[in-house]
Amino acid sequence: MDRRHIFFRVSVPMTNALRDDVKKEITAALTADPTFKVLVYTSLKSRARTYWTVLFDDLLLDQRSSGVFGASAPIHGDSGLMVKSALVRSFSKTTEKLSMESNCLADNYRLASGTAAVNCGISCPKLVHAIRDGLPPSLFDLSQELGRVGRVLQRSNGYVDCFQVFLSTGSVVDLMLRIHSSEAKTFIKKRQQREMLEVLRSLVLPLGCLHVFLERYFSYEKYVSDGLDDDGSWNVSMNACGNRCSHCTGEHKGR
Repeated sequence: MDRRHIFFRVSVPMTNALRDDVKKEITAALTADPTFKVLVYTSLKSRARTYWTVLFDDLLLDQRSSGVFGASAPIHGDSGLMVKSALVRSFSKTTEKLSMESNCLADNYRLASGTAAVNCGISCPKLVHAIRDGLPPSLFDLSQELGRVGRVLQRSNGYVDCFQVFLSTGSVVDLMLRIHSSEAKTFIKKRQQREMLEVLRSLVLPLGCLHVFLERYFSYEKYVSDGLDDDGSWNVSMNACGNRCSHCTGEHKGR
């Protein structure tokens, strides 16, 4: 599970200043190659339908004069099975350079935001930037979302694929409330709570390289063979990525 060619960043909640930075990063991805795409994961359908869709549409409108074309779409469970499947297929397609004339075609989606509904079926080598808006439910979900980018080990134009997590108190509270208010059995709720606290602790107070942590977590054999020091403590400094995560570059914003 080596994904060290992907830059893994953890950031503070979305402020106005950070919103501008994100727009710049998304614009950089879209202008780096006319076929590159960007995907946002969020736990709230309302965030996909309103906040991110508005941001994407504004960005595309601003950049149209610069020759950046494409369309955006929210993808979530309420879209309906047929519509959701069509949007996922369209977003996953590898398209040629878009033009103003072809901008209305269904296979020209370059920006998408959605809930866990987009995790099934998205497999696009042109997806270069993914954002998790809020706390992922578990480390498994985090790994799944991270794995949507980086399908190409090295881009011909030198662009580095990026996965970014925006943490906020609101997203933690929302996830906790959804777990408690669900109709799941008690033992399932307790497992979901443990998974939530596990991912929260891992992102807010990482012991070291974020890539190393995920590799250790999902590879038990590697974890027990070379991940522990003689005293039994976890050695996360071994084989750190160096410059492909926000912890190793010193820009970690989760603490």
